[in-house]
Amino acid sequence: MKAFFDYNATTPLAPEAFTAMRLDLEGPPANPSSVTAYGRTAKMRLLHARETIAAHLKIDPDTIVFTSGATEANHLLVHGFRKRPGTAVTTAIEHTSLIRPIERWCPKVHYLATFPDMYFDPDELSRVLQSKQVSFVALSLANSETGMLLSCLSEIKSLLYAFDVPLILDCSQALGKMEIDLAGVAGASFSAHKCFGPKGVGIAVVNPLTPIAPLFQGGHQEGDMRAGTENVAGILGFAAAVRLIDPAQFTAIKALRDRFEKSLLEILPDCEIHGGPHRLGNTSSVHFKGIDAEALLIRLDREGCIISLGSACSAGSLEPSHVLLAAGHSPATARSSLRFSFHRTTTPEEIDLLLETLSSQTALQKIK
Repeated sequence: MKAFFDYNATTPLAPEAFTAMRLDLEGPPANPSSVTAYGRTAKMRLLHARETIAAHLKIDPDTIVFTSGATEANHLLVHGFRKRPGTAVTTAIEHTSLIRPIERWCPKVHYLATFPDMYFDPDELSRVLQSKQVSFVALSLANSETGMLLSCLSEIKSLLYAFDVPLILDCSQALGKMEIDLAGVAGASFSAHKCFGPKGVGIAVVNPLTPIAPLFQGGHQEGDMRAGTENVAGILGFAAAVRLIDPAQFTAIKALRDRFEKSLLEILPDCEIHGGPHRLGNTSSVHFKGIDAEALLIRLDREGCIISLGSACSAGSLEPSHVLLAAGHSPATARSSLRFSFHRTTTPEEIDLLLETLSSQTALQKIK
């Protein structure tokens, strides 16, 4: 079994989530929109799952729209707010599932400047709000590649409230890794497989004070917000995974991450940690100076350590990370950087194995 250090890409399915999914997968054929006994049972399970997720996020269950994942949720939210007049505001370091629909559907887009150790300057957002009509602002609570946090979220919420501008918040990397406060957020996206739930299911949280038009039309599922029969098995697994989230684990995960970074910098002092001090407690984006990151990734894989260059959704691209480039790093730096992401199942022994593998000067010299 290889040691896994790519938890920002996905997480293993929790046994409890699999058990919950079996209620639907191995049960009688049931459509939650059906009025039959089987259908009513499925609908009740769907209701309980919705309430479980809502309780964790401290939101009204009726604000949850089940989707196929955070990508669909981001599209739903951007599509829903696209008709508001004005300029959409975002940054170039967002996940492509947020950037692409904005570029596709919004005729005017303003990209806030981003920096190596700071998400963006709130003063720039203030100037934009004062000088332009803004339709909505779309940001990530935590960046998938560097782990950089939207540390000024309270300030941003107050600013947008003053100008009556809705905030779309991509929270797919935050669930299960940090506390999340959705007060004052018009729309938010989440993905189950980022927190030990199944792939193919997520949610969009839609504030009832800022109603939006649906992306899919047809049936009346999800309060007319998302047509199509719900993925009941996936939703049950999602709720079971959410029940396992324990905020006490956040500190333990960060301690492992900090230990990794401290030891790595002692072994390889030329390394640089991207993202500044305000980062997810599980994420390390590391610049290995003069090293071909892709070659290092392959070598680590051969020696039993699974990591990544960056977002799994951009895997296979010949271009360097758009996140690192937009944050002000050079193409050479981006091509020499790897992302390490840990979670509650990461062990100290696995960290030791990773450090031992990285400390091999022979391994590093062979890929320069």
